[in-house]
Amino acid sequence: MESVTIVTSILGFVSFDEQLFNSLYSVQISFLGVIFNWTVVIANRQITTSKHSFGILTANQAFGDAIYSTTFLFYVSPMIYL
Repeated sequence: MESVTIVTSILGFVSFDEQLFNSLYSVQISFLGVIFNWTVVIANRQITTSKHSFGILTANQAFGDAIYSTTFLFYVSPMIYL
């Protein structure tokens, strides 16, 4: 029976409980990423002292991460569940 478990884990077959846990965990992590990164992008545009090179780099990095997190939240996480 142990060899069957090893083979199924190598092939990628997971139970519904593991699939549900993985999708809920990824939704939580990506939701935090969406909230924090979009907050940094919006706040960085409103702060006048962040118009120097470091502020611009921070805003660009946060914008890229926000796009990635938003895509992961609304596209990848539901596909893990399905």
